[in-house]
Amino acid sequence: RYPLLMGRPGRERMSASTAIVIVGLHSSGKTTLARRISHESGRMVLEMGDVVRAEAARRHARNLVELAHSLLEAGPRFIVERTLEKAADAGNRGLIIVGPRTEPELIHLQSSLDCLTVGISTPDSIRSSRWRHRRLSFSDTWEDRERREQSWGTRELIGLCDVVVSGYDWAGYAADQVLAMSDPSHEP
Repeated sequence: RYPLLMGRPGRERMSASTAIVIVGLHSSGKTTLARRISHESGRMVLEMGDVVRAEAARRHARNLVELAHSLLEAGPRFIVERTLEKAADAGNRGLIIVGPRTEPELIHLQSSLDCLTVGISTPDSIRSSRWRHRRLSFSDTWEDRERREQSWGTRELIGLCDVVVSGYDWAGYAADQVLAMSDPSHEP
């Protein structure tokens, strides 16, 4: 009913200190999954988007997608390094990092942390409905985000993850699958 779409051999188990990195297109359910895993495991959630939002506030920028694009064009270091600084502040506690959008960002995280990468594959119709439902006062549009994420290769990045889960009607089941990888005694 709620399939684990794909798993890479050798990543069936992880330790409690292994970071979980969640990859997906906007409105795919990354934060919902992260919160569910955090609730069940006590892991700390770090949103890479928070780095962009903080930088937007510092620069008085209104369009987050355009700012993210300019930061990503400069390379993966800015957003990833600030996220890793927050991870270092958390100590040896288990982490969930939400939101790499490019392959260089993902590679940088993988080279810096022991991590399990989890991709979320969510149908565009569901993502569009979620976008319309939660849309706030951002200056970007659905089309802006789709165009940028296409240029960043985010959809293809999902397929590079250790595990890919289905992103519709799934949060509890997907969280249970990921948690079972770190704790064989985890009961759904």
